[in-house]
Amino acid sequence: MENGKKPIVNIFCSNKGGSGKTLFSFVSMLHAHESGARVAAIDLNFENPDTATILHGLISDPHANEAPVINEGTPLAYREERIDDRLYSIRPHPLYHVSWRIFPFLDKFLADNQEKYDAVVVDTGLNLPNLMPASLHGERWPRSRPVPTVWSFLTYSAGLRPWEMQAYDETVTMFRQFFHPEFDARNLIHVFNPQAFIPNSLPDNTKYALYARFKFDGADNLVKKMRKSAKRDAYAAVPWDAFRAEILLEARREFFKIPGGEFFKDEIPAIFISTANGFLKKHGIVPTNIFFHPYVYHTVQMVVDDLIIRRGKTLDSIKGIMKPVYENFVEFLSIREKAFSAPLLGAAEPASGNGHAALSQPVLAATEG
Repeated sequence: MENGKKPIVNIFCSNKGGSGKTLFSFVSMLHAHESGARVAAIDLNFENPDTATILHGLISDPHANEAPVINEGTPLAYREERIDDRLYSIRPHPLYHVSWRIFPFLDKFLADNQEKYDAVVVDTGLNLPNLMPASLHGERWPRSRPVPTVWSFLTYSAGLRPWEMQAYDETVTMFRQFFHPEFDARNLIHVFNPQAFIPNSLPDNTKYALYARFKFDGADNLVKKMRKSAKRDAYAAVPWDAFRAEILLEARREFFKIPGGEFFKDEIPAIFISTANGFLKKHGIVPTNIFFHPYVYHTVQMVVDDLIIRRGKTLDSIKGIMKPVYENFVEFLSIREKAFSAPLLGAAEPASGNGHAALSQPVLAATEG
């Protein structure tokens, strides 16, 4: 690669199917591909390999041979399918996913292919805690590899139950040890996808869309308004400790005020959005690691299934179908880029020298809760 640059690595995960992982994996892949990057699209969802299935349908050569198996006979075996000159579909062999962890595979893949790609997009079927090895044993992510950015999609159950919160706490602690002390503020992005919170019924969808959009204004709209007058120092990353205390725990406190608690979930989306808005107003920041996906998901939520069933699609046509999601993804990237050159706020630069461009973001001081 030019000047020895490392590829950008995006990992998308969630504790629930249908929350947008594949959709955003595709958006990330399309954005990199359109920018002229060489892209590896890795599908680590063994039960529903949507990304690999959709990409397979894009191959224009009807006489293409079966995708070759790399590292055959090892736990790191995978099929590599050429989609075009700058896009390859990577699917790890399903025989080897029993004791699966993402980072050992990704480390090996980058060691073998780092100079081949400019961007690596990883679509998973996993929740955040399942990304990490069971024990680090003092191991650290190699400095020669790029530090990945993990996009964690929040659903109505994420972080609300005590055992889930403990699992997230332990995982974030390991992330800090494995990558660098501020990984959760720099390279962990919390994605609020309002449509993924909604029960599967038209009345509930309509009720929530109106309730959350007009009563709470939608956190995504609030961020847009704040950006119009925001100065550079208003852009800040939110460490896990602050996110946990002031958004997740606060939402959980409000949630359990509802009679019946966990058995009545209709109000959860509004509670999350209201809590997020309160957090933004209190701190007056434009968050660089919380992505409030706007209310457009319902217009494209069937796209993934449609692309799997149908053929004859092209990368350009997919981008057109996903346009609302694509544009909001690019808009969020501009928020992160604007913050990269701002001075750090309340955080020291890690001494490991292990990181990438995101290490220059300002960081909101953590709060206890």
